[in-house]
Amino acid sequence: MDKAEAEREIVLVLEEKKSPGIEAIKEKSLARGEKRGVRKGREKGIEEGIALGVLKGREEGREEGLAKGRELGLEEGREEALRLLVRIFERRLGRPLAEAEQKTLAERARTEGAENVADLVAESGEGLITWLLDGGSETKAR
Repeated sequence: MDKAEAEREIVLVLEEKKSPGIEAIKEKSLARGEKRGVRKGREKGIEEGIALGVLKGREEGREEGLAKGRELGLEEGREEALRLLVRIFERRLGRPLAEAEQKTLAERARTEGAENVADLVAESGEGLITWLLDGGSETKAR
């Protein structure tokens, strides 16, 4: 190899080091593709996360709605039972109940149970008024 060929060989080697080779181009292309893939994967993950969140939110909303509906139904049932108890008491006593008596009856129905109070009305005689007016005692009038 003469001096000119050696110089050309050195120039070629230096040019290879300065300009990106095929491997460098492949690496850059892979890095860009990987970044694009990560970005698209993140977007897809966000979409799936939102969809799962919506489903979970709907399920929680359903459960909350059912619980609220049960509570409202129970409250309506208690109100209806109290209306019936007031009516039974009024018929048995032959007069409307005073507001204070209605409040006492409601409290008794809550603490002793509406069924027990209804049984008391069916089985009581003279002690019914005493029981109704004696809001602090849980003794049954029979």
